[in-house]
Amino acid sequence: MAVSVLQNGKNYSATNVTPIVLGIPVLGTTEISYNHKIKDENHYGLGAQPTSYGQGMETYDGGSLTVSFDEMQQILATAPNNTIINIPPSTITVVFDGLGVLPTVHKILNVRFTEDPFTVKSGDTIMYCKIPFNFAGIDKSGT
Repeated sequence: MAVSVLQNGKNYSATNVTPIVLGIPVLGTTEISYNHKIKDENHYGLGAQPTSYGQGMETYDGGSLTVSFDEMQQILATAPNNTIINIPPSTITVVFDGLGVLPTVHKILNVRFTEDPFTVKSGDTIMYCKIPFNFAGIDKSGT
């Protein structure tokens, strides 16, 4: 029997991800994270095993975007008073595309940046800003 090599083809990787913030493709992004979850609990009666389960509120735990200081300056140029926390609720579009992968899009909705951070350390050859945000909704319909 022949062994199937690379049966799943090419996987998505960091090289396939482009975040777009306020219409600006942020190519100097080193990390983006966001989380959507639902409250889910087992219910118990007498005995040791659950008898049912219930689900409750969906929550959005927030996220963060780590960008180069240069690209932070481009974002700040569009911000009221040059402060990222003054940007009205907006959408971050995360595009997944490239050779060998199926193009798709996540839209992180109602993004509100919660901090205007800056850090630099001795010896840094590039400066990064990790920008936390809150949001309400994700559209993963792919368009």
